[in-house]
Amino acid sequence: MQFLTVAALFASAALAGRTTCVTFLGAADAKFELQVPVSGEWTTIDNPLSITYIQVANEPKAHCTAFGVDGSRTYVGSGHTIPVGPPQTQHGIYCVQPYDS
Repeated sequence: MQFLTVAALFASAALAGRTTCVTFLGAADAKFELQVPVSGEWTTIDNPLSITYIQVANEPKAHCTAFGVDGSRTYVGSGHTIPVGPPQTQHGIYCVQPYDS
């Protein structure tokens, strides 16, 4: 039991400083980027741009979920660009690192 607790602490400490780059794409080439922790920590988005697509960098491997102001929930994996439907301002995101990375 102690081993599992210590191992979990080391794993969470290793992820604590890791982030992935998430790009939020709007109309007419408008975009912004955020560095989002891959620890599952909630990141608030303070940008009013209406988002059409969300893209997550290839490394580190991450699965991200973004939440829109009108109720959208967009799941994006590393190296992918996913449409937001319907396009809307995003208010928050969290990312986690898959166990196999």
